[in-house]
Amino acid sequence: MLDSLLKKCKKNKEFDEYSNSSVIFTGNAKKPNLFKISSNELEEKSSVGLNCSADVGAPKGNIKIWKLAQNSNTPEIIYTSTDIHAENCTHSVSLSHMYTVVRGDNEAFFQCSSQNSLNNGVGPSLKSGRISVIYGPDEPSVLLNPHKSSFYVGEDLTLSCSADSYPPSNFKWTFQPTKHFHGINDLLCTNKPIGSKLMLQNIQLACSGEYTCTASNGLGRRFKNVRVRIDNPQTTTTGCAQCGHTETCQYKNGEVNCITNPWIPVAIISILISLIFGIVITVLMKQKIINEGKQSTNSSYLHIQLSPSRQSGTEDLAPRASTRESKDGFPPYEKITETQNEPEST
Repeated sequence: MLDSLLKKCKKNKEFDEYSNSSVIFTGNAKKPNLFKISSNELEEKSSVGLNCSADVGAPKGNIKIWKLAQNSNTPEIIYTSTDIHAENCTHSVSLSHMYTVVRGDNEAFFQCSSQNSLNNGVGPSLKSGRISVIYGPDEPSVLLNPHKSSFYVGEDLTLSCSADSYPPSNFKWTFQPTKHFHGINDLLCTNKPIGSKLMLQNIQLACSGEYTCTASNGLGRRFKNVRVRIDNPQTTTTGCAQCGHTETCQYKNGEVNCITNPWIPVAIISILISLIFGIVITVLMKQKIINEGKQSTNSSYLHIQLSPSRQSGTEDLAPRASTRESKDGFPPYEKITETQNEPEST
């Protein structure tokens, strides 16, 4: 690095003597006139070319290249120049640098600055656009919810798959049942995957087997296997005995639950309504029979009575209706007749 330029001044003295003198030039650093990167999209572990040119001034001028990560406010120096070319008493610097990117550099940008001893801190600079670092998926991770080694018939199970990649991966689920359930490997237990999740509801013994999650994004493909075992509940035989006649037996998470049958109350109410209706009909029919009997009895007591008409004040023998009941066992009409047949006393 040149700190000064040496100029020789020639003085013609009386005795033809010469003397040397030194002149130091200073100048402020200027904003870089060129800064470019070879590519804005790079695969992981590939190299990007950084080219920068600037008039760094004097004294002690240089160029620095910085990197600013996506989620950081603090620039990181990745290169400082040492090759300086002096032109017209100023220092002009040009450099090329190769930088190897990693996945953490995704969405980062670079910066080229020009500075010398006259600057305080970072000098004038130019920034690049953000870069994209693309990479294939890592080995997927599969999580089971609930997290346990075995499950019972009737439980719900969710399998979640994830894999770090850029761009994001697409996920595919496949299923290989255990030996005695071969032939249903394309059904995935009749459940359709939603993105990276596979939700299994009311799982059965046929859902036992190996589930495979495959992640791919065009740059690579990785997969992960996980085995799921389904067992019958241990309380299958004795558990249902505790349920009453109005309850149904259900298995959930390996436990027996007695749940009231919703149709039992409906049936009971229907039976009660039928009984009440039958009682009302019976009472009405009995009342009707009683009323008809009373009407028949009243009509049997209607008789016609006859008595002679006399001026002496004797009983009128003209016919008349009587509803009086007989006290001596004869109907009223017959009693009147017998009285009329008796001989008159002299």
